[in-house]
Amino acid sequence: MKVGILTASRTDNNGTDLQSVAMLNLFKSFETDTHVINYSCKKIDTKKSKLFPLTLRSIVKFPMNLYNKLSHRRFRKKTLGNRNEIVYLNTLNKTDFDLIVVGSDQIWNLNITGNDLGFFLPFKSERLKKYSYAASLGMTDISEWERKYSISSYLGDFSGVSVREESGVIALEKIGVKARHDLDPILMGNKEDWIYLFTKNVPKKPYLFYYSVEHNESAENYAKSYAINNGLMFIQACNRVIPKKGIKTKRFMSVEQWLTYVNNAEIIFTNSYHCLSFAILFKKDIRVFLLKKGTQSNTRMMGLMHQINFDDMILNENYVEPINKINWEHIETILATEREKSKMYIKSMFG
Repeated sequence: MKVGILTASRTDNNGTDLQSVAMLNLFKSFETDTHVINYSCKKIDTKKSKLFPLTLRSIVKFPMNLYNKLSHRRFRKKTLGNRNEIVYLNTLNKTDFDLIVVGSDQIWNLNITGNDLGFFLPFKSERLKKYSYAASLGMTDISEWERKYSISSYLGDFSGVSVREESGVIALEKIGVKARHDLDPILMGNKEDWIYLFTKNVPKKPYLFYYSVEHNESAENYAKSYAINNGLMFIQACNRVIPKKGIKTKRFMSVEQWLTYVNNAEIIFTNSYHCLSFAILFKKDIRVFLLKKGTQSNTRMMGLMHQINFDDMILNENYVEPINKINWEHIETILATEREKSKMYIKSMFG
């Protein structure tokens, strides 16, 4: 059986690239002929976007933006292979796959994909089996999308609908779609799956790794004081141009280096879902500060942390440190159960 993974695989983002690799490796572990479809979603296809608009800010950051683009493209070629043929919405139904699996990441979040319905496989096919695995809506209310695009009619053609968050199960249920809740592909594996990507050049001094997908001054200041009080070097992965006292800024960081810094950190401060996922997989001490955008934007992280009884690691606005230490044995027991459920679901796709 030839399996195609339909995900966001042309976007220069650490988490997005790594979850594509995780999806590929997960389905290959079932001894299938699996490939990541080279699908171009115009809104998130950074290969098609201009390198930068002509502004003073972008000109200053040009070297970092160029490095970021080139390093992500190199990483995808290294891990996903050469994918010369680009697939578009109007050619999705002409691929030679026996099964297409949609997921994971926020490929069903129309606000992010620019209302690209390709990830809902909006075509009829007699020969092709359609499934999703751990797809994310990133929203708790999708009634407006249903009114505009009737996405329930497309998902009605799927043999199985799987989402990454419990909130997604509820949101789909409200529009008449029955879905199941499955574990993110990153958490379906183990640390050993990623060792081949680790780099050698890491700080010898113990450090706090800070990774934020949006600027949060108060969280950054708290993390800085935590690092000082615990004798840790403060390392932040970002493209900040002007140095900040007490913070070692890593501007030119490949996907492999980012993953290595997560693995070697003493503690991680983040508001990134994928950084959180790898911190859990690597059993790292972690503090999560929520996104300021609102409740719906935080459902992914909050859902995962609640699922594994990790809620204590969410810092509130007063930054109160958790009382209890992380019980990794208990978390691993939960993950083992969830992994087995998800594996059974994936096996059912090949019947």
